Amino acid sequence: MAPMNRQAVPRPPQTPHWSHLPQRYLHIGEGGLFTRPTLVHTVLGSCVAVVLHAPSYAAGGIFHSFLPAAPQVPLAREEEAFRYVDTGTYFLVQLFLRCGIPRQALVAKLFGGAASLGLRPQETVGSKNTTMARAILAELGIPIVAERLGGATGIKLLFHTQSGTVLVKNLRNPGANGNKPPCGNGQAP
Repeated sequence: MAPMNRQAVPRPPQTPHWSHLPQRYLHIGEGGLFTRPTLVHTVLGSCVAVVLHAPSYAAGGIFHSFLPAAPQVPLAREEEAFRYVDTGTYFLVQLFLRCGIPRQALVAKLFGGAASLGLRPQETVGSKNTTMARAILAELGIPIVAERLGGATGIKLLFHTQSGTVLVKNLRNPGANGNKPPCGNGQAP
């Protein structure tokens, strides 16, 4: 058996019936566990989405974090955990445990972490988010089965919580092909 290319995201089976499912858009710092089939959408740049799926339970969870580590002060609410890769990962695993789904049943997929502002890849928030996600998942013994990380542009993500299928689409880079970004949106020409 050939080793799996973790950069490749599996193509979904025929999915003509997804349109009837409830949908949820995740903003930065949001997430949750879904025990009923749901389509979860989000858009990522340097932020990282950690997707956890329990195939034998047909349940999935996801969160959209924007910083690698929570501040040392206690968070005001549990839901604030999703703002940070470290606390978000621990909190999402806790949600699975509360529903009777053991950690050993989980697999992970990671998305986002794009580089921005022309910094070296190891200096970006995206790379720090990615490093934190991998470290926490390794500590918890949750295998990463797919990932789409890094790059210079953002992505749109669609997650089918029951099947664990994740579809990703690159966002257009306005500076690609020598084109200048459009003016008139608060940018100086």
